[in-house]
Amino acid sequence: MPVAERIPKYRQLAEELRQRIVTGDLMPGDRLPSFADMYREQGVTATTMTRVYQELENQLLIERRGGSGVYVTQPRRPLTGMIGLAGMGLRRQEYNAFYPHILHGVLQVLDAHSQHWMYTGPEYALIENIAEKVDGVLICKIENAQQIVDQLPPHFPCVSLFNKAEGQTSVVADDFGGAMMAIDYLWQLGHRRIACLMEDSSSIVRQRINGYRQGLLEKAVVPEPEWQRLTPVVTNFDKGGAPNHMKQPYLNWAKKEMSEWLAKGWSDTGCTAILVQNDIAAIGVVQTLQKAGISVPEQVSVMSFDGTEMCDMIVPSLCAIELPLVQIGNTGMEILEEEIGGKKSREQVIVLPTKIRPGDSVAPPPQ
Repeated sequence: MPVAERIPKYRQLAEELRQRIVTGDLMPGDRLPSFADMYREQGVTATTMTRVYQELENQLLIERRGGSGVYVTQPRRPLTGMIGLAGMGLRRQEYNAFYPHILHGVLQVLDAHSQHWMYTGPEYALIENIAEKVDGVLICKIENAQQIVDQLPPHFPCVSLFNKAEGQTSVVADDFGGAMMAIDYLWQLGHRRIACLMEDSSSIVRQRINGYRQGLLEKAVVPEPEWQRLTPVVTNFDKGGAPNHMKQPYLNWAKKEMSEWLAKGWSDTGCTAILVQNDIAAIGVVQTLQKAGISVPEQVSVMSFDGTEMCDMIVPSLCAIELPLVQIGNTGMEILEEEIGGKKSREQVIVLPTKIRPGDSVAPPPQ
């Protein structure tokens, strides 16, 4: 029996299409025949064509686009073994435990895959021709993540952490739900007038602000404007520019804002608790209240976001909404590795839950 007759039909067709791709008869971006076309031309069933396309997909020669068809992919270049990281906070002068936890999750995956990593340069920009130097890019907590994505070639492996980017997989924390959780926690302790101190600087923080407001509204409490100290921040990303808060560390910013609030307006709020943007800022708030002779938590409860080990670096220890930082880094890097391996993820937003980190900075309000 001739050898050709012993080769399954789907493999024969797969090899014919592979040869057409290799020789340039079918070019990157060309659409392959549909199931109906192949049935009409060669009498091949949909089941057989599914196996044909699976063979070519395993060889990274084609890609399926939902609702559109099957297309020849761009030729894959040799892997560099390098990953580009943007916005990982490695150049900040102020220590923040936030970023090391994310990086730990990233490195867990890189170590498991024997992969290297490379920091891409300025915090809020990519180095020139980055796509020629790395196999994929991980964007971490950059408000203008879309501008980073737009610098990359089409379909280049890329995952955004904390911020959503169009056309890419994004892994984010449930900041909105976390803020609502904080309000519920404080409410159960008896707090009815809860303040909020945050920078209105990013979509992440706005989710927290919105969650704070919604949490109170669900308790039939309208959050008064004087309960909310929201600092507007002018951010200039031109030429790799960074947010203004990087020029003024969170600790100094929080001390300044809380001092000014105490000097004018705080006593009129009647608030017995305050939700603060992050752990570092919350430390600044606690220190400022204590310096003013206001006991924490006996007179004012203080609750923060992030929930890193910095919560234990002050007395009383901070109660916080703990973000799944390691899990975000881990999940994002796993997805990026899959994309580098040829599995293109559909655009999706993966939202990971937050939880309460208990601490001594929160107690029932004074009677």
